[in-house]
This record gives sequence, C-alpha cells and structure tokens, in this order.
Amino acid sequence: LKVTCRKLWYSENRTERAQVAATQSAATQSPLVESIGIEGCSGKYRVINGEYRTLPQLHAGRPCWRSSHERPYFLFHSGKSRWVISRALGDSSTCYGSVHDDGVETPALCRSPWMRCDDRGRWLQELQLKCVAGLD
Repeated sequence: LKVTCRKLWYSENRTERAQVAATQSAATQSPLVESIGIEGCSGKYRVINGEYRTLPQLHAGRPCWRSSHERPYFLFHSGKSRWVISRALGDSSTCYGSVHDDGVETPALCRSPWMRCDDRGRWLQELQLKCVAGLD
C-alpha cells in the first residue's frame, strides 16, 4: 500500500507541476497586451479608471500592469481564481475591484462581471466597469 500511495502521490505531483509549467509557459509566449484600460467604475473607486501599462515581470506566472496614476494601481492575477486591482502588486486581500478568471490570458478577455466593494463593505457587481485591451 505504501508503494502504491507513493506512486500515486508522485504521479499527481508531477502532473500538477507540469500543468503549472504549461500555464507559465503559455503566459510568457502569449501575445503581450501592452496596455489595458479600466473604464466605467463609478463612486469613490472611480480612481481606478485609466490606462495600465504592462510590467516587464510576471506575477503568479501571468502578465501584470501598472496604472499611469501618480500613485499607481496594479492589475494582476491573484494566483488563484481572479484578476484584481490593488495598490500593491501581489496584495489581493485589499483590492479595489476584481473579476473571476475565465481561464483567459488577460482580464480584458474575461466575460464575468467585475466586482467592487460598496460603501457598506459589500462586494457587488459593477456592470459598467470594463477592462479593454490595447489602448496604444
């Protein structure tokens, strides 16, 4: 039984590592979107609207972007299941908006609605919030 469990664990672990490597490879070889625009956010979080330029590094094996604001925002993949906009690259716990990752290369291709926090701390759909690729 121990041998069978070890073989199964090794096989599953190897498969998982291969999947992660394939995702990272696809992200680095996919057509790079130089800029992304966030538009349509209203209320106090409308400050996230604007142009986001591609950063030279990947985050969680995916492309990431930095806004052109004087104090920048970052758009990046959480490494789990969503694309987020936050003040700090990698900080998905305090994000201003997010969209579920539909398994696509950039958040501009996601079909799920964007979510943002309201004044009461509830996460709601922001149907006017859009992410558009290629503002160059």
